[in-house]
Amino acid sequence: MNTPNFERLSKYYKFNQELTVLYDEWNNMNTLKYFAEELGKQYTGEVINRLESLFNEYDLKDKSYDLYYLILAHAYSGNQHINFLLEHNGVLTSQIALAKTLISIHDPDFELTLTEKRANMKTGFKIENAVISDLIKKSLIKSLTYDKLPLFYFDLPFLDSIWDNGEINFNMAKKLASQKVTDKSTLVRQLTTQIPLEFCFMLCPYLNGETHLKKDHLTNFSDRQLAFLYDVCSILRYEPFKNKTFDYLDYDKSDYLRNALMKYVKKLKDKGNQNRYSFEIKVFS
Repeated sequence: MNTPNFERLSKYYKFNQELTVLYDEWNNMNTLKYFAEELGKQYTGEVINRLESLFNEYDLKDKSYDLYYLILAHAYSGNQHINFLLEHNGVLTSQIALAKTLISIHDPDFELTLTEKRANMKTGFKIENAVISDLIKKSLIKSLTYDKLPLFYFDLPFLDSIWDNGEINFNMAKKLASQKVTDKSTLVRQLTTQIPLEFCFMLCPYLNGETHLKKDHLTNFSDRQLAFLYDVCSILRYEPFKNKTFDYLDYDKSDYLRNALMKYVKKLKDKGNQNRYSFEIKVFS
């Protein structure tokens, strides 16, 4: 039957819906197509066909729909996670910029300078008249009140913390201005490295419990298991697996992935975390 076995999957993963609902959604909403459409054009027929060939190559055809669901559900959740964190990062960046702006304007030594840019020329002058300068500064602060700012960039709890009965809470502004924020490119690089590794940890309990791709007796993974996980990540075009080549006979894709996973575990332990990944599938909620 072309349906995941949700009873079997529930032994390893938490779902936020009743299993009967998951079956109904699979049958009535074409979940596989839903995932593909939500993930974008890169996850259309080509990826489904390549995964099907991979399942045949590794003799996993009888578990293919379980694997379709787990693989694409994780990719979908990963995309949502990245989008959420990037949006949050953008909001935080805007909040810090606003806090710094308010602090600067409020500084008694803050000087207003008007600059005019023209082709190959830049001119400017300082507003030295104290009355005019003070009036402009007050107007700027007034224009930055929460009812004038776009909520796409600033959330209400933040704005309420900055303004106290219409007055700026500069202690809170200074606290917010001192926060550090990861630049977007660094955050994307971190997430696109982290998510495929967490995917591998997520899928291993199912592979160990329901397939012949089990871990070795003395190690956390088998070479064959790692090779399969690597091939899935490659099909999904996860960043660390794009266009990867191996030039040494004694170092292959299973070695590459094993090293990456062990480095990730060490990094978590160094930060005082265990492997934090707990895969709770939330798709249609």
